[in-house]
Order: sequence, then structure tokens, then C-alpha cells
Amino acid sequence: MKKTLLEKNQEQLITEFSKYQDNEVHDLMGSVSHDIKNPLGIIELSLGLLEDKVEKLLEGEDEKVQTKIHNFFNNIGVGLERCQEILDAALDIKRNDIEASPGTIEDLKFFCDQYYIFSKPKLKRKKINFENTIIEGTCLKTIPQEFAKLFIETINFCTYNVDAPEGAMLELSFDNKLIFKLTPKNESTLDIIKPTSDLYDVFSYRLEKLKEKLGAEIEMSKEGQDIIVSLALKS
Repeated sequence: MKKTLLEKNQEQLITEFSKYQDNEVHDLMGSVSHDIKNPLGIIELSLGLLEDKVEKLLEGEDEKVQTKIHNFFNNIGVGLERCQEILDAALDIKRNDIEASPGTIEDLKFFCDQYYIFSKPKLKRKKINFENTIIEGTCLKTIPQEFAKLFIETINFCTYNVDAPEGAMLELSFDNKLIFKLTPKNESTLDIIKPTSDLYDVFSYRLEKLKEKLGAEIEMSKEGQDIIVSLALKS
């Protein structure tokens, strides 16, 4: 016989509500992402047709004017491409119905750039700027889907556990493990804190489960004025 919610213990309740939340977010992001991708495709197609028409109108125009118009179209194209990448990343990260399997992240820098955006609201609230200094082409063997989730939650861990009154700079690097270096802005100070709230307890539980899946360890320390958070995966 199945247990009712009232008969479940705290860990079982967190697990059930986490599954429910994941499924709801998955459905919401999936539907929104697909609905946005369709008009983006129409805009991209229309842009191509418009560019062809404008190309004929530019014949005989000053070279500087032509260059300016071409740059204008290129910038729109780059913006549309970035929107598509963000939507694809949103779909990938929330496809909980697809079984994740071990693989290799071929470019860790690009991978982290794709997924850090999901932590941007928390970073913005804490006035933390993000900079990715990982060398292009760096590879990492892991379970990409689970690692993406853990990467996002590690950034969130930084925002939860660091008090930055004047804001901070978060520099991401890689040396056999991901290193998140937080440096205070405006010659202010940073402090390590541990929130005491139900929300943080749920966050910590979910983070521990992700760490277990990948055999990961997260360490946090203060070095001078900086705070260092490292994320290491099992070999």
C-alpha cells in the first residue's frame, strides 16, 4: 500500500516534492521553449529574405554604409543564434525523462557558458559578476546532463553561502577541478555564511543527491580577501 504524504518522513517528503518540482519545471520550460523557438525560426527566415532584398538596394551605395548595414544584419543573426542556444540548453537541462549516460564534454568552457545563465538571477541579486577563464577545448569525462545540474547548483551554492555587501567577481577556472574564485568589489569584504531556512535545507538536500550521483566533492575556504569554492569529480 502506498504511503500518503502525512505518513512520509522528512527525506521522503523532500524527494517527492523535488520530483514534483522537476516535472513541473520540465513541462513549463519545454512548452515555453518550443513556443519561443517557432517565432524565432520565422524571424530568422524573414531576416534572410529581407537581407536578400536589401542587398540589391545597397548596390552603388557608399562602402561604409554597406558595411554598417551588413554589420546590423550580422548582429541580429548572432542574437538569434544565441537565443536558440539558450533555448536548446533549457530543453537539455530539464529533459528528466531522458536517461543520462557517461560521456565527454568536448569544450568545458563553452559548456559552462551555456549553463551558467540559469544562475544569473541569483548572481544578479547578490551583485556578483561572472567570468569564465577556462581554456577553450578543455575536455571532461562525466555524465554531462548531471554535471550541468551540479555546475548550476554549485554557482547557487556560492550565492547562498557568501555574504557580499558590495558585490563580488566570480572567476571560473579549471585545474583538474572547477575553481570558483570570488573576489570582493570596491575594496569591501566577503564572508562565508550558512543560511538557516527551509529553502536552503531543500537546496542542500538536492545538492547532496547530485554530488552522490557524480561522486563529487565541494569545498569552500577563505584565502585572504577571496573565497574559493572547488568542485572535484571522482577520477
